[in-house]
Amino acid sequence: MPNWCSNTIKISGTIKKIDSFEKFLNENNGKNWFDFFVAPAENTEGGDWFTYNIENYGCKWNCDAQDWHRENDQIEFWFDSAWGPPTKIYDQIQEQGLMVDAEYLEEGMGFVGEYINGDEETYEFSDVNDLDDIPEHLVENWNLRDTLEGWEDENDEEFEEEYVEEDREVLDSHYPDGDGYWKEDSEKEDKDGKNNS
Repeated sequence: MPNWCSNTIKISGTIKKIDSFEKFLNENNGKNWFDFFVAPAENTEGGDWFTYNIENYGCKWNCDAQDWHRENDQIEFWFDSAWGPPTKIYDQIQEQGLMVDAEYLEEGMGFVGEYINGDEETYEFSDVNDLDDIPEHLVENWNLRDTLEGWEDENDEEFEEEYVEEDREVLDSHYPDGDGYWKEDSEKEDKDGKNNS
């Protein structure tokens, strides 16, 4: 199962072209939206679909558009792609006279970026400190600060749990009979409770 890359895209062009694309999305319920711009691998010669997709899409599979919204000569939507953004299809769209403004986030591999009319910038991250090198609009649009702070909180909790477990193992090694330290501590608490009653 692949890592999924989250993508947003805005395509701009002539009213006629955007009309046609919107019609395609509506008729196909957003499925395989790349087909509007590039012939699918099964309609081409040869059987190496993977190489074809990588060369023409920039990702492993075709993608399904979600929640498209039309405004005049622009249409926007979001979609998921396998392993990374489909920047090759963006190049194909540009070559057909349209403009592409896209952003993407791949949390599993730790990178975020944008593609604007043929220019692409990608930024890697692993913790909150890396956000200083990432444009603020990308940090905000993808809620990266909250996400990375959440990761750090989870890592701290996992570390604490691991540390406590290591402590238990060390203590138990000194008290090989039964629950050792924990048993003695429990018996002491019971005795103190009786003495105070």
